[in-house]
Amino acid sequence: MMKKNNLKDLLSPWILNAPNKKIENLILDSRILTSKDVFLAVQGEKYHGNQFICEAIKKNVVSIISETLIYKEHGQINYINNIPLIYFFQLSKNLSYLSSRFYNDPGKKLKIIGVTGTNGKTTITQLINQWHTLFKKKVGTMGTLGHGFYPKLTPSKNTTPSAIDIQSFLYLALKKKR
Repeated sequence: MMKKNNLKDLLSPWILNAPNKKIENLILDSRILTSKDVFLAVQGEKYHGNQFICEAIKKNVVSIISETLIYKEHGQINYINNIPLIYFFQLSKNLSYLSSRFYNDPGKKLKIIGVTGTNGKTTITQLINQWHTLFKKKVGTMGTLGHGFYPKLTPSKNTTPSAIDIQSFLYLALKKKR
């Protein structure tokens, strides 16, 4: 299984004239960008990603996809220092679908258990992990205690991960499972 690594494939059919460039990652946080990434500039809790476009350009990213709320701007491409700045209508509403496509829909190939409620979610997920371990099954976990494969969890940056973080984790979980 290969993840999508082509900007044109990722944005088709939304943006037909997207450049044909190789990409490694979709990134929301400009501080961790590399030259192999696509920066997704969306409205955050405090700031709009557009405020960090200059930082992305300095890091010579593959491309910048900027959220626009104006339908007529969708698909427009400008170039800044040969880096395509692509406008995407309501990008934040499409992050989950876009990242799922980028990682080849890993959630469709995994058994996923979601635990909801007010109290006890962490306890329940840890019990599920322990039970699966008893039966020699690999289980990936995302939650308050972190993400990874039980019992080795990496602390999470946020209580609620982004759609991109979720799809990326599912992709890695699928690779480890095989």
